[in-house]
Amino acid sequence: MPKGTTTPYIELESVPFNFQIPGTNEDTIFSVTAIGGGLINDTYLVKNSLPFGEVGKTTDPAAQFILQRINTNVFLNVHELMINIHKVSLHLQSKSNDHGHCLSIIPTKDGTLFWERNVNKEEKEVWRMLNYISGVSYPLATNNNLLYEAGRAFGKFQYDLRDFSSSELYDTIPDFHNTQKRLEDFRKAVKDDKFDRANAVKEEICYIESKSDLASFITDLMNEGLLPKRVTHNDTKLDNVLFDPMTNKALCVVDYDTIMSGCMLFDFGDGIRSSNSNAESSTDTSKVAFDIDAYQHFTKGFLEEVAPMITGIERECLHMGAIVITFEQTIRFLTDFLLGDVYFKIDYSEQNKIRGRNQMELLKGMLAKKDEMSLIIKNFNSASKVFTK
Repeated sequence: MPKGTTTPYIELESVPFNFQIPGTNEDTIFSVTAIGGGLINDTYLVKNSLPFGEVGKTTDPAAQFILQRINTNVFLNVHELMINIHKVSLHLQSKSNDHGHCLSIIPTKDGTLFWERNVNKEEKEVWRMLNYISGVSYPLATNNNLLYEAGRAFGKFQYDLRDFSSSELYDTIPDFHNTQKRLEDFRKAVKDDKFDRANAVKEEICYIESKSDLASFITDLMNEGLLPKRVTHNDTKLDNVLFDPMTNKALCVVDYDTIMSGCMLFDFGDGIRSSNSNAESSTDTSKVAFDIDAYQHFTKGFLEEVAPMITGIERECLHMGAIVITFEQTIRFLTDFLLGDVYFKIDYSEQNKIRGRNQMELLKGMLAKKDEMSLIIKNFNSASKVFTK
């Protein structure tokens, strides 16, 4: 598991006092409850458990906030991370008529974007607070409409940031989607084999090497200037979309930790990868399969939103984003397994190996239907927002 400090529960209740929560004072009592299943940060729901205003009034339902302990082993420069989130949040707020469905940072009482706590002479914790957005999220799609709405949400995220220069953002995780660099790191992990695990993934290593040409596909196009640089979310999984619980319409995209400069193929690709089947959570690799119908629904929602801005080369290569990012995620999980599980949280010792195998099966399914994936995009009519034959 990622290295970190475990904060006793009794101390958690004192952390919110360091942030500018309206209507609170030194007598306020907070409840702090762990939520979410993120693989990186620790996330808590904060509620003000005392009535607002006069005694006897009910608690304001809006008096809820998200508190997170940032994993500083992953995010080495928290200042740059939070600046990115702050800039993008403000820009998206300027595009929306409903700020209740826009992410915003709750500043500390000192006016900063995060709060640091010294645990001892060598360790410190870094905390931030965000507004609570009412909505529901789904770890897996229960129907194709959710995939369509997720595609639309991530497409709208791209569209709303079309006039925000990605050059304003810090590269908080260098080479995050540099698949060629990921492959080099994987090869080094295999060679070093510090934990004597390479033999356990021998078949996976051979398969990755057989598909190594995928690693440079996107990076070469970007280096040649053929794919425009855009603001990208870089973690476009289904549970980073909040939905209206009554209508299941997408409300907004959340979790801006990996927002950086990138290309459209990154976000589309990771959205397809993460929304197809149960490839990350399944413990039975034989049950993992690429769902072309799910692909079509996500693609439709995404293309509807980005149609006014997508370039010809982006559209032509969009399906390859799913293939390359799935290849990359296969490498990432297996690299972490070889390195002793230092990045992704695990629940059991071989989980990253299983995750890597699942991604590899998903990749095989995509490669088998590569032409069909491309044709679906070609057949999408931007004007009428439908697929044609």
